[in-house]
Amino acid sequence: MEKVKAFADWLTKWFTVIVIVWAVFNYFVPQASLWGKAYTGYMLGIVLFGMGLTLSLDDFKRILTQPLMVIVGTIAHFVIMPLIAVLLCWIFRLDGALAVGVILVGCCPSGTSSNVMSYLSRGDVLWTFPSASSPPVRSVHDPAAHAVAGFPVRHCAG
Repeated sequence: MEKVKAFADWLTKWFTVIVIVWAVFNYFVPQASLWGKAYTGYMLGIVLFGMGLTLSLDDFKRILTQPLMVIVGTIAHFVIMPLIAVLLCWIFRLDGALAVGVILVGCCPSGTSSNVMSYLSRGDVLWTFPSASSPPVRSVHDPAAHAVAGFPVRHCAG
């Protein structure tokens, strides 16, 4: 078990470098990772399951006693991120399809990547789960998200 822990510690320390090197390698040799395309969902599931194992029931009780953190995370997803996307489109003078793409990505709630980055930076992983899971469920029905995203997208798309 000590060897597994030592390997996990080493991998956590060098994860960013490994990802960058692998991305550069795959830029030049894209066929190297095509085999993993069909297994992406399984790999993401394993990663999220592993991060979930670091949580306890007491951690989830904190969500009920401190709901402000979930509210702030949700507001960030539906207001701050889309407005930053619109601001970036304005700063860089993006228009048309490119602006629509940037705004739509800004309106997308975070997912696995934010959970993994929080875990690797030794952040409080507990707060990534409700912040990442409640917005996708709510985004379909949330009029505020449609209002924030709708005007810039209609304006940029012509």
